[in-house]
Amino acid sequence: MKILCMEGNYAGCGIPKCMSVLPDSTLLYSERPFFVPDFDPCFTARLSVALRINRLGKNVAPRFAPRYYSEWTAAISIRANGMLQSLRSQGLPWDSAIAFDRSLIAGDFMRVADSDAGGNPVIPDLLLKLDGEVKAVWRHTEMTTSINESIAYASSENTIKTGDLVLCALSPAQTQLTPGHLLEITTNENDIILTTPIR
Repeated sequence: MKILCMEGNYAGCGIPKCMSVLPDSTLLYSERPFFVPDFDPCFTARLSVALRINRLGKNVAPRFAPRYYSEWTAAISIRANGMLQSLRSQGLPWDSAIAFDRSLIAGDFMRVADSDAGGNPVIPDLLLKLDGEVKAVWRHTEMTTSINESIAYASSENTIKTGDLVLCALSPAQTQLTPGHLLEITTNENDIILTTPIR
């Protein structure tokens, strides 16, 4: 199982569109604590939506993308900010800063219930909260490439397989993490999708 993370696919992110591939060791499930590592002075959280792939595919056309997923969830990508900025400035790969153990937190998966006129899943607005205070909002209307186009893009470079996750767009807003706080993702109706204590 691998995790494909679309970079540069959200309004205002300021970087070109590209794909990061994360190993399954990065995955941490909701309600389990995230322990802040000590190899960087600043760790930040960014909000996204993840689709779970349910069949094998390569070079999937956008119109066929809905056949390759049936579940979604909210996810938090945690990044070592100092290391990330240093690696970017030197033109080096980012892997060390974004693909360390337990750096991706995923909520409980839910079935895709509705689609819009373009065949893309209807995802509610999501709120990233720190101790109840809203720090970031994710809206599908802010994506520069639709969810189905994101699946197509991911499968153009990598064979997608059953169980893989595709993070379609990371919000540019970053929330700094320190021990002793609680991260949550909710909908506008306050339905809790993900919760993680920071230790």
